[in-house]
Amino acid sequence: MSPALQRTRPRARTRLPTRLAAVVLAWAVVAGPAAAQSRDVDLPGNPAPLEGTLTMPTGGQHVPGVLVVAGSGPTDRNGNQPGMMNDAYRKLADGLAACGVATLRTDKRGIALSAAAEPDESNLTVETSVQDTIHWLDWLRGQPRIASVALIGHSEGALIATLAAQKTAVARLVLLEGAGRPAGEVLREQILQLGMSSALRRRAEQTIALLENGDTDEEPPAGLGALFRPSVQPYLVSLFRLDPLRELARVSAPVMVVQGTADLQVDLADSRALARARSGIKLEVIDGMNHVLRLAPAAFGPNVATYTDTMLPLAPSLLPALCGFLR
Repeated sequence: MSPALQRTRPRARTRLPTRLAAVVLAWAVVAGPAAAQSRDVDLPGNPAPLEGTLTMPTGGQHVPGVLVVAGSGPTDRNGNQPGMMNDAYRKLADGLAACGVATLRTDKRGIALSAAAEPDESNLTVETSVQDTIHWLDWLRGQPRIASVALIGHSEGALIATLAAQKTAVARLVLLEGAGRPAGEVLREQILQLGMSSALRRRAEQTIALLENGDTDEEPPAGLGALFRPSVQPYLVSLFRLDPLRELARVSAPVMVVQGTADLQVDLADSRALARARSGIKLEVIDGMNHVLRLAPAAFGPNVATYTDTMLPLAPSLLPALCGFLR
């Protein structure tokens, strides 16, 4: 267990300050016995349906519903990728159900059980993801017991959720570890952190510049073929032209930006910029939370180790913050 996760248990007779007691009570609600019913669902489509999981709180009352929009890459409904299993979205769904919020989490088009819905990734663009998000929201609205619909966009999904919230009414929008700069700028920064040779870095920056200009690179740099493979470049072109701040300013729904201080991929400055995109945006900073929503040390190696640990709980302050906003 990380030292950040260790806590000294107070003596039984200790009286907690009112504010701290409220936080402890809120966490007890979302960390208590499971209160959820999950079932696999599908959204009909051509050439194949999209697949997902609906998690409902137990009981018969009407509840708010939220669609979780996954981050970049081959991320599935549970927040996992090949070789990177952490179950972040599954834990998020279970925790939200315990405080009375239903969740729909889905496999993106072309990913996991939705792979047959788009066998050729060169056909995918940001607009594809936005339209899929809107169709899933329409499906969620039609489910019994769903009183309202909201969006949680994680990482790159924060931008997809923002664009969807411009085009369809949502009760709330949560941007979870989302960038506040165009994706090309973020990618340049991340490449600097990889420790590659200066020649390879310059070559990668050339490819990014081409994509930002709407062009493709027919011979992507050797060693970065997975990142810049020709089949994914149409998606990157559609992504790089977008400014998250400009797009968020066009959203009328209530917005909360959530950012962890231990995130290696998105900086705290990003969340502060998003919170200033327009008036009325709530900023929630969670000390010690990283990109996969766990408490983690700042050091690169131990932090990344949490990306492949399904046993770690979510950062304790996350679910109370989300429940309070979504309810």
